[in-house]
Amino acid sequence: MRRLLQASNGPQVVEINGQWYQLSPVPGTNTPPASSTTTTTTNAPIAVLPGIGSYNPFITNTVGVPPPVPSMSTSAPLSPGHMFGAFGQQCLVPTGVQQCEDTITYVTDQTGTNTQGAVSCSENSDCCLCKQIKCGDQQGTPCDSVQFSGIKAAYGVKDIEINGASAAEIAAGGAGVSKLECSGESSCRNTYILANRSLSEILCNGRHSCQDAEIVVENPSDGINIQCAVTSACEGLKLTINFNVTEETRKGILPAACASTTTTEFDIGRINCVGVDGCKGMQFTVNNYGCDTVLIDTIECRSGSCVDAQWNFYGVSAVGIKSCHLSSDTVLSAASGLSRCFRDVQSLNCLQNNACANKIQTIINPVDGFKMECVKEGACANSHYTIQLTADKLMPTPETILILCNSINACQGLTVIIDNQNAQELQVEIVCASTGACDNAVFETSGAVVLPEVTCGKPEECANCVFNTQHCGGFDPLLAAGGNPEPVYVADPWAINGGSPFVNV
Repeated sequence: MRRLLQASNGPQVVEINGQWYQLSPVPGTNTPPASSTTTTTTNAPIAVLPGIGSYNPFITNTVGVPPPVPSMSTSAPLSPGHMFGAFGQQCLVPTGVQQCEDTITYVTDQTGTNTQGAVSCSENSDCCLCKQIKCGDQQGTPCDSVQFSGIKAAYGVKDIEINGASAAEIAAGGAGVSKLECSGESSCRNTYILANRSLSEILCNGRHSCQDAEIVVENPSDGINIQCAVTSACEGLKLTINFNVTEETRKGILPAACASTTTTEFDIGRINCVGVDGCKGMQFTVNNYGCDTVLIDTIECRSGSCVDAQWNFYGVSAVGIKSCHLSSDTVLSAASGLSRCFRDVQSLNCLQNNACANKIQTIINPVDGFKMECVKEGACANSHYTIQLTADKLMPTPETILILCNSINACQGLTVIIDNQNAQELQVEIVCASTGACDNAVFETSGAVVLPEVTCGKPEECANCVFNTQHCGGFDPLLAAGGNPEPVYVADPWAINGGSPFVNV
């Protein structure tokens, strides 16, 4: 429940679920409209929301500096056929089909043609003028679905609330998870959305649909998926997902210690940044306030889709990434936050031409069964990868690694150093299965590593390829030419052509 009050000669305050918060005006925007209820009380209890990042662009957060809110100034010239919305945005003048025809109307799953547990804004600017959009509540009927399919359907609305079912309600079979879908062009652009409990999907499937929005998700459904599928779908989006939020963590009380035997695992499913500029400049943050582990199944960045994106992972307990599907222009540094793609991962998937080419990377303690897949032309060409297993890695049994080079020149000029510092054995399989796939490649191992051979179907798949001073696939190009039968091992690939061809990211 939210109540907005204007104290006499004082700041506006808003009540959210029994807590009061002070509103701070945002330069260049309209102040949220006050309700008809007023009070002369000046000493209402004021709290600040805990955690990292902002929960509402109008709430003063003294924990650090709140991120800037997308500017939507009413000083800009009003476009023909438009009027200003409740938050300073420009909405189409109502034509009689919109659910909100003024800036004091609100939409819920109990208004208009909406059905219980579902809100749909399907017309152009359907809910753009609304002062609030709300689906479900935390004490009664949970929300199942919120859909914004019209062009600018909820554009600029900074008070959107989705209240899903609790975990107990879902376990009891009385409710399901909720879904947010922004499929119309600019349908959720410049919005502020708070999703409480059990959100299972964020689908930004319209052009610019979630651009410059801020979405905060608390205690999502296990396996929540995020999709940014088309042009600029999530460009500039601030997406924060908070796990293990309780009444104690809201008060800033965090676990003093975590017992590893009592923790469980929460998953974030796939984060798909596949549209042109799909996640450009996005700020993605995971806050883990409890002892349970949070693991991201897959982050996928196609060419140009994750430029200038920032990935932040904070937690009392671990936040990890299982697998990364990356493009050649994805920044993999600690500054971008994606350096985690190279620690404790299940796979490195290079699924586009030159996706992992010309890189220098170290992969630390990959999980048992780790796969490095170079499956497109030049996918891993001219790179230098070190795969390192540390002495303190828990390895009760021997582990395996598979490196696949099964496209034209996929691993041409690739160097892979496999360093097992652990006492347990590591079994490695390397397969080269296309023309030039492993030409001039070098594979070296140290420590307890078993690499009996590098598999090559034909000599032209492994020309001048060596592993631990042996010729890949058993093919000796000098013997075939009638020359020196002794194997030739390139001890220092960096010295070839006078220096390193690699780009350090």
